[in-house]
Amino acid sequence: VLDATGSDGDYPRGYRVHVGNSLEELGDPVAEGEGSGARVELTLDPPQRGRFIRIEQTGSIGGLWWSIHELTLQIAD
Repeated sequence: VLDATGSDGDYPRGYRVHVGNSLEELGDPVAEGEGSGARVELTLDPPQRGRFIRIEQTGSIGGLWWSIHELTLQIAD
């Protein structure tokens, strides 16, 4: 969950998520899409394993920033 609650309008207009075991080997995106509000829930299907996560902003709108106040990850067994 990417949560920007508290910063109205500052949600990700577009994003890509990469997961990997090193910063040099993050590979292709495992999720990409567009947000439509302050709380964006992502489901990685299939679930991914890795030590590193990169969340990349791919969209914007003039005059607004992208804020993530809280990042929540559910760890699978």
